[in-house]
Amino acid sequence: MLDFALLTAHGPVMTDMLHTLTSPHLLCATDWTDYALVDSGHGRKLERFGGFHFIRPEPQAMWAPRQAEDAWRADGTFVAGQGRAEDDEEAGGWSLSPVLPDQWDVVYDGLRFIARPTPFRHLGFFPEQAPHWRWCADLISQFAATYQRPPRILNLFAYSGVASIHAARAGAEVTHVDASRKAIAQAFE
Repeated sequence: MLDFALLTAHGPVMTDMLHTLTSPHLLCATDWTDYALVDSGHGRKLERFGGFHFIRPEPQAMWAPRQAEDAWRADGTFVAGQGRAEDDEEAGGWSLSPVLPDQWDVVYDGLRFIARPTPFRHLGFFPEQAPHWRWCADLISQFAATYQRPPRILNLFAYSGVASIHAARAGAEVTHVDASRKAIAQAFE
């Protein structure tokens, strides 16, 4: 989201600030109320988005799940391989419960945005990115305090806009860019 080359071009103070920032090697999104990784294993993961549970493929989950198979009940299951061949390995389709709405609100860090199943196994945002959203917000605040103006952020491949919304709330002037019209439309919702 933040281009360090652009940020460091503003002067040595910002360069010094960037060099003093530290980040853990493993970032975990643990401060969610509307999202949880419930279980994972055997190439899939069970997640909760708001009040709904989903099973999605996860090739890196090579271990055995902790919970019994009957605990893996979901409102939606993504089945890989049902989509078009040109859509690559993420192609597939959803098997959705009839009680699942087309979309629903999710809240993170006081910001409300929309979740909805997409044709590519996603739900409109990437909850594992939450530590980056917070880190960027902290960096934006430091920049604004140092330079007495909001930073200008170019968010490329911005998808549905959750990172852009967090950056704007932190005080940045954000240009949100994505090639997908559907993603841009969802960002405006």
